[in-house]
Amino acid sequence: MPENSVLIVEDDEIITRVLLSMLRDGGFVLHTPVNSGEQVIEQVAAERPDIVLMDIDLPGAISGIEAATELFNIFTIPVIFVTGHDERKILEKAIGALPF
Repeated sequence: MPENSVLIVEDDEIITRVLLSMLRDGGFVLHTPVNSGEQVIEQVAAERPDIVLMDIDLPGAISGIEAATELFNIFTIPVIFVTGHDERKILEKAIGALPF
């Protein structure tokens, strides 16, 4: 995949569409978005994007924070969290996942 490729992990369809539009306008190469922690791990293994934009709160057994930690440990891929959370406890946990 060319440089500047981005994978979006978001369970809200409207937010996903907005992010896709903004990134496409910015010249980024986009992977097919996914909406769960399980899917992102599979997608990164298969397609190796340059960066992942990920929601913290995802459906399924693996949260965005857990998925980010696993992605960084296995693939050393940078993850940027995209979230509306403002609870200190959740944000501290997210920071522990070493997002960019």
